[in-house]
Amino acid sequence: MRMHNEHIIAFLNRLPITGDRAKWMDELRAALLELFPDVDKIAININVYCDPVRPHISKQEEISVRFSTSGDKQGLAIEPLSKMSITEEFEAETGKFVQLEKFHPPRYFHYIFNDGQYMGSMIFFREIGKPATSEETFRTMEEMTEFIKYIYASFLAMQNAAKPFGAAFLDAQCRMEEEAGFSLTERKVMTLKLAGKSYKDIAEHLDISLNTVRSHIKSIHRKTHTRSYTELFAKYFTPVAGDHIQ
Repeated sequence: MRMHNEHIIAFLNRLPITGDRAKWMDELRAALLELFPDVDKIAININVYCDPVRPHISKQEEISVRFSTSGDKQGLAIEPLSKMSITEEFEAETGKFVQLEKFHPPRYFHYIFNDGQYMGSMIFFREIGKPATSEETFRTMEEMTEFIKYIYASFLAMQNAAKPFGAAFLDAQCRMEEEAGFSLTERKVMTLKLAGKSYKDIAEHLDISLNTVRSHIKSIHRKTHTRSYTELFAKYFTPVAGDHIQ
């Protein structure tokens, strides 16, 4: 596939300018599929916990990854439980959401910010009954790495600026986890509870008993030296909120 100037101009003109994640993914996917006609399907993942402006907020080895497939926009939180890197974990999960036997071996593109934060990934798929995607397409994507990273960083900065309380939440959550030393399950329970989930919802989501949920909640308060969610917010969330909305 030979790329001409008009293809590049058309691609640049289709790039998304939005803070809406679903729309950003859809528009970026459409632009890439038009640029590379020998690609049939593109899965785009963006790590919404990455913060290029405040890099201390994100810790690459503990981040949750959001996986979005084309079409139904399925989402999956991937939390590394082994010594695998996030990119390896991401690749290992792909087969759970895409029938890989219908495609040529997928090509992965992973994007890491300059300070080591995981920004996101893309997966290119080509149907098995068609000629494989050309190496020129893959080479072009590799050559565009820094530009794609810029696109990711621009969206993340726009999203964080548009949703300052979201950035404040992540900042406070990271500080709480660092100081309290939560276990992996405690982090999940805390996040779900702060998101407004009931004990029953948390138990069903994590496939644990209600008593186990209560035990983790008690441990969270013990480790944070708080007695209620009001105290928890007052201690960790209220102090940082002002820094993000000035």
